[in-house]
Amino acid sequence: MSTIDEHLARRKAARWLAENVGDMVMPGAATLIHEARRAVWRFPAMVGSPFDEPRGPIGHVDVDAENGAVLASPALAGEMIQNAEYDNE
Repeated sequence: MSTIDEHLARRKAARWLAENVGDMVMPGAATLIHEARRAVWRFPAMVGSPFDEPRGPIGHVDVDAENGAVLASPALAGEMIQNAEYDNE
C-alpha cells in the first residue's frame, strides 16, 4: 500500500521537472504502477504554456509511492530536454 498520495507525488515530480528540465515542463496524469517490488507513481512529462495545449510526453518521471523519492537522474533530465527541443522543431 502506498504511503505517498498522488497529490504529494505530483508536487515532487513537478519540482524535479522544474529544477532539472525546465519551468515549462509539468507532470501529466499519474498512473500507480508496480515495478521491481516497488509501487511508483509515474507521471508523463508534458511541455506547456498558458497559451497552448500541453505537448508530449517528452519522457516520464517516477516517484516512489512508499518514501516519496523521485526516481530520476541527470541523464533522464538531459533526454527530456533533448526530446523537448526535437518536438519543438
